[in-house]
Amino acid sequence: MTHLLSLPPEILYTILTSLEPAHSLTQPLTLLDVAATCKHLYAIVEEHANNALKKHQLPLPKRLAKHSTLRRKWLRDICQFCKRPSTRHACFYDEVVCCKGCDRTLFPKMTMTQAIQSHHLSKLDLFTPNLLHPHLPELRLGASNTLGGQTTLISEPDVLARREYLYALRKCARGASPTGLRHGPPAHNRIIEHLRIVFNPFYRRWCSDKKPVTEKMAVSMRTIDQRGTYVRRHLLTTWMELGIDPCDAGEVPDLRALMERIEAASYTPSGLFEWNSVGGPAA
Repeated sequence: MTHLLSLPPEILYTILTSLEPAHSLTQPLTLLDVAATCKHLYAIVEEHANNALKKHQLPLPKRLAKHSTLRRKWLRDICQFCKRPSTRHACFYDEVVCCKGCDRTLFPKMTMTQAIQSHHLSKLDLFTPNLLHPHLPELRLGASNTLGGQTTLISEPDVLARREYLYALRKCARGASPTGLRHGPPAHNRIIEHLRIVFNPFYRRWCSDKKPVTEKMAVSMRTIDQRGTYVRRHLLTTWMELGIDPCDAGEVPDLRALMERIEAASYTPSGLFEWNSVGGPAA
């Protein structure tokens, strides 16, 4: 087998081009790992960055700077798509430098409110996996600071794909039109309230809701057993409406034990929990 070090520089430059963040969005900065392997590959990566900067007529860093490297300039100070100076990171990919224009064009997104109101999806439909959808993958999430607050952004293609998937399930199960899904969010919101969980957009995880239980709340909210009965009944109803066999979704866990763990959790990083394959929060 040919060793990487035995390849001529021309071939190595071609290989390094395919390792740039624009071609491997979900991978770490592989160029940095290659440069850290040995002195020979370090020099190859630096020359590759030097050639790329000159090709796009970008300014070179000062050679006298103590920690300045050409690869750092190429990866950290340049938009990886339009090759213009930028230090802004892509909304959905923290490792990729991407200017605002390219981010808007290449990675279309919508706010959580738009996804809920325009496509009739609930938070349980969007922020998966969870007790209702334990096997659905996560959607690509990001955040944007707006008017002093933080807005949760979701990948538009992911939202549309999730909507079509849920529409197809409901239509096959009931033979109804996709507009029937608009009645789902209110029912799902009540399940969330009875589970006493909220979605933390900063950590992108479900966590415990610390609002106190009061007498003004519905009777089904007042005790753990009453909340567990409500959640179990409406989970099974929702699965039936979607045509999902409860055995396929995963056996409903011991809701009393689950809710006790939720009550004991806190709205902090250490108190966050993730859902495992059977729909309960992992320890």
